[in-house]
Amino acid sequence: MNKNRDGFTLVEVLVSILIVAIVLIPLTFMFAGVIRNTSSTSKMLKANEIASMYMENIKAKNIEELAEVFGASHEIDSTVDNFSNLSLPDVPSGYYVKIKYDDSKLYEADAAVQTISADIESIYNNNISQCDFKIRVDKDEAGVVVTDKNNNKIMVNPYGTASDNSSRKINIDVDKGTNDVAISLYDGSGSTQGTVNTVLTNGNIVLEFGEIASSVFGDTVVNVNSKVLDKINVYVFEDANSTTNPTFNIESGIVSVMRNLKELPKIGSSVVEVEVMIFETGKTTPAVTLKGSVTNE
Repeated sequence: MNKNRDGFTLVEVLVSILIVAIVLIPLTFMFAGVIRNTSSTSKMLKANEIASMYMENIKAKNIEELAEVFGASHEIDSTVDNFSNLSLPDVPSGYYVKIKYDDSKLYEADAAVQTISADIESIYNNNISQCDFKIRVDKDEAGVVVTDKNNNKIMVNPYGTASDNSSRKINIDVDKGTNDVAISLYDGSGSTQGTVNTVLTNGNIVLEFGEIASSVFGDTVVNVNSKVLDKINVYVFEDANSTTNPTFNIESGIVSVMRNLKELPKIGSSVVEVEVMIFETGKTTPAVTLKGSVTNE
């Protein structure tokens, strides 16, 4: 006698489960991978957005403003530094930011002439009390005298022999790391006549050429090589009877030369390379690194 069977046998059920498992397991891994990739892509896009935000903010600042942001350091870190106090946007939750700058190209000087409308004599009178050091060439001093901001003589150098009196040089080199200044004197043959070190504090330098003839001291070339972010003001005063005819060569840096109430500014073109790194919280490898530059014309 035939009987009707409803349902499946246990073997059929087990076989069906096995088949479904064989199909679903790879699909599960595939979907998990898709989810992970989607999450990773989303985080990458967010990190890129954050990096772009900070890069644009940095580019909107000039070199002097960046000096205030970075200070003496070449790196800021949102886990250590308060970005709000540095006029930078707050860091979004789940991330931290490091920003570095490289000023190795900062001091490529050019001959761009800019106009400053301020009265130079007034500037001199306001800043002479804040003069970091003064270099004076005068017959009364029998040569070159360098005095510090307290008017103490830190170097006295005689004229030298008559044969050395052509194309003398005064080199002023400012170090970017310490603001130390090296002042070197050279005679016409290129021999060093004297060197002294001092410190640049306020960014003001005074050169005075007293009553002296070029036949005595020679025409003088003043070379300024500044490796600091801040602008340096050089005030030059020449006696009416001085015929030394000094010329100025701004080798590097942001330097303004003001001469006998006649301004001869040369502002160095400055480039700072910036690197913005975005990290996910808890990770030490950046999710995104973005590089750019800031230029002062």
